Amino acid sequence: MDSLSLTENRRKINWNNAYRTFLCCLFRFFRRDRNAFSEVFRSLFGLNFTNKELYTRLSTQWWDMRRKGDPIWHQVHVEVPFPPPEGPWLQMVSMIKETANAIGVSLAEKSMDDIDVSGFHLNPRQVRRPAPLQILPLQTPVDTTTSTRTAFVDVDTPSTEPPGTQSSLSSPSSVSSQPEGLCEAGGKACFWCCHEGADEVQTAPEISTDIPPILYRWANVDSQGVNTKSLIISGLFSNSDQEFFAPDEIPREDFEQYATKHVSTEKSLSPFISVFQSLLAPVHRAIRTGEGAAVTFIDTSKLETKVYSAKSLVWDLGIKIKGYRGLGEYLVWGKVPTPAIICTFKISTLVNIVEEDAGIGEILRLNRIKSFKRNRNELQTALSKGPGRVDSTSGLVVGRLLRKLNVPDPYLEAVAVKISHSWRFARCKDISDYLNGVQAGYHGQGPSPSLSPVLEQPLLGTPPSSLSSQQQEEPLVVSEDQDLHSLASDNEDEGKENVIPSIEFGTPCPPPRTQPFATETPRIEFFDPSNQMWSDNVAEMLPVYHFEDSVAVDQTSIQSNTLEPSEEAEGAVNMKDADLDVFMEDTVDFTQCTPYFLMDR
Repeated sequence: MDSLSLTENRRKINWNNAYRTFLCCLFRFFRRDRNAFSEVFRSLFGLNFTNKELYTRLSTQWWDMRRKGDPIWHQVHVEVPFPPPEGPWLQMVSMIKETANAIGVSLAEKSMDDIDVSGFHLNPRQVRRPAPLQILPLQTPVDTTTSTRTAFVDVDTPSTEPPGTQSSLSSPSSVSSQPEGLCEAGGKACFWCCHEGADEVQTAPEISTDIPPILYRWANVDSQGVNTKSLIISGLFSNSDQEFFAPDEIPREDFEQYATKHVSTEKSLSPFISVFQSLLAPVHRAIRTGEGAAVTFIDTSKLETKVYSAKSLVWDLGIKIKGYRGLGEYLVWGKVPTPAIICTFKISTLVNIVEEDAGIGEILRLNRIKSFKRNRNELQTALSKGPGRVDSTSGLVVGRLLRKLNVPDPYLEAVAVKISHSWRFARCKDISDYLNGVQAGYHGQGPSPSLSPVLEQPLLGTPPSSLSSQQQEEPLVVSEDQDLHSLASDNEDEGKENVIPSIEFGTPCPPPRTQPFATETPRIEFFDPSNQMWSDNVAEMLPVYHFEDSVAVDQTSIQSNTLEPSEEAEGAVNMKDADLDVFMEDTVDFTQCTPYFLMDR
């Protein structure tokens, strides 16, 4: 029983312009009465809903039209005077009252307009504005219990009677025992369809007008349709038995069904091809999908079929999918021809580029992207903390990336700007330095890229980066009975100066020095307590002492006039110049006024 109730609640009204106009007239000219509104609407259009179910749908539709800036809502509530003047709108009000009387429902007419329209804003992107209504005679069925008074116009023989003077009676044979649709009753055509254009009511919505110049798509072996480097065909039209048809060649109901199924999780052959405004969206999906995924850049100016905004379709069709609003997604009808495909690269190619170029790896942060299940605010916030900036340095890196991806030069700057937006680079008012860097990196100028460090975790199952070529040519093997100190001693015995062996250490601690290295000794000033002066001349500080050999003297030895060479001094006598510099660097404590120091004659 619960499942039946749930199915009942999910049933929808296939709204068209006639339904919407009648609804707005109810709300504009009559006092709101849930039961009365539901009874009149159900009786006129033959809907199978309870009063509660129907009024919920009526109220939701009316508020939704107001919120969207619907032109029908605007025409009825803003342009039509109150009370309605002589003409089709007054006939509509009369038809509503007669319908209510025929079914025994009390419906009170408003004495004043109580709907505030100050906050309403007409949306010019909605469906074309409905044509003004004309005065038309009304057809009155004989049996009001099976059919109610409706406004019809005979398409074949237009009425020659003056407006609103006399109503003609339809013959009893024209009344069917089954409820007839509004547009087909008695062989007549609905005057709303006649004056607004039946084709417009039934066919697909217009093409989106704000399409970005470049869109991006990802696909893998599991994607439906044909996805190659030179051609993309949707799943429905990839079937050899299905002939191609344009969206305006099918009823609007079929178009809406295709769109709803495409954006939902329902698996069915679709005439649409999903593409994205941001490059991050397809890269994120491709990197999480793994091997076999590819990303394609599409030039929308060379598309031959219509493109629709998924956001607009979700809004207009009332599609309800948890967590999905169609932001940044566009739907291409049918196919993407060869001239529209800018370039295509496999995600494994991008991973190899990241592993070979440390700068590109730091900018793209593929491991970080892969760690997020969805492309939401959390991922974008994480990317905003990365090193990318809209400056020449990041521009050089992005330019190298686009060159390695074989992006053609004419699209270079547009794609580079999109990357800076998608990866949340720190913004600058002037992007000229960034674009200059992109051009320089793309054409091979600037510093050579450095090798990437080992990735935290492999991408797409690829092995981590190996050691550099120099390390591979001269590997250093440490046996079990040797340690780093013994290896350093061996190197000293062999006379190899200033060579530090390349060893991958398992601990974060730095290795001990195996060879001293030359460094520039900073200038040091010493304080002389006897004259209260600073000096960098050691001889001036201790003029009374003379040494035959180089010794190290501490403050205690000076004060006691006892000169006992320290252990360090004994080894320092025979040191080379480079060794002496290192010894000084290790021995002198620069934080003390009278540190250990070396004096030479």
